[in-house]
Amino acid sequence: MKGLMLTIAAVMLLQLAQAADKKAAPDGKALFQAKCASCHGKDAKGSPAMAKMFKLENGELNLVGLKIADEDLTKIIKGGKNKMPKFQEKLSDPETAALIGYIKSIGAPKKEGK
Repeated sequence: MKGLMLTIAAVMLLQLAQAADKKAAPDGKALFQAKCASCHGKDAKGSPAMAKMFKLENGELNLVGLKIADEDLTKIIKGGKNKMPKFQEKLSDPETAALIGYIKSIGAPKKEGK
């Protein structure tokens, strides 16, 4: 009986640890919606109103199918670029990585079974 109780306790601790780990991982899509969608659009195709306001070409805010190295994208997100503000103090490194993962997934070919 004592062994069974220890096994149940161990399983419960493992489940709690896994739940905490999932909570700790930032949600790239949620970060995009909160920090980027106002300019880049909810669909990441760019906001025409923001492009007009910033005097940009319509496609300049489009992130769909973006082909840029993660390191370069990190520099842009952290340091800003042109009209884009810096997010150095607003996003942690894990949040930045999650955001980049989401941005890179936009417009990426879907894998079978997903």
